[in-house]
Amino acid sequence: MSLFILTGFTATAFAEEVKGSVESINFSQSTIVVSDQLSGANRTIIVNSKVLSDLKKGSLVKASLRPDSNIAETVEVVI
Repeated sequence: MSLFILTGFTATAFAEEVKGSVESINFSQSTIVVSDQLSGANRTIIVNSKVLSDLKKGSLVKASLRPDSNIAETVEVVI
């Protein structure tokens, strides 16, 4: 008698987290440019326009991005 065990899993995409300082804010396009602390690269992130008024150039932020995109699901100012 043979025993076969089948396991199934689905690949799920995880939200990417970007942490760094705000280099610039573009109100007309609802974007911010963040200098990523890990890579050192500048990342342009699309944010909810309501969030923009809470941000300032130089603020340290943590943004959770939708998988495989530059759209922020959440943005929080890190104190």
